[in-house]
Amino acid sequence: MAIPVFPDELLGSVLTDGFGDTLPDGRSEVPTDYGPAMMRRAFSSAVEPVTVTIVIEHYLVFRFKRFWREDIGGGALPFILPDLLADGDVVLDDAGEPVLDDSDEPILVTAKWLARFAPGQAPKIEPWGIDYQIAMQLEILPVE
Repeated sequence: MAIPVFPDELLGSVLTDGFGDTLPDGRSEVPTDYGPAMMRRAFSSAVEPVTVTIVIEHYLVFRFKRFWREDIGGGALPFILPDLLADGDVVLDDAGEPVLDDSDEPILVTAKWLARFAPGQAPKIEPWGIDYQIAMQLEILPVE
């Protein structure tokens, strides 16, 4: 079975207000007899929590619900999503100039996330003017 892909039409407007990308935390705290606890790396594969809100037109709410219910089994399955921080950015050289291909077009970054919806936090759909906003808590899975 192929990994589902988040529908492109649902990524029309990603709000920067409320966007959050938290570094993966695979640390463990070990209590000591005296003083502060010691920190150590507990495991190398930790999820990267991401908070994102998208704004979509009203008719796309049903497309999102279908993706949730059918494509990813009610939020139980992982899916592929463009990296919201890097995908589509222009590759720059050391001088900060765009790197061009043979036809003088800038080369763009292609970056994807393997994501899932955070457990216990289903997406929240709310009216936003004449459109709707969907607030999502995602976990970016390690692919090491």
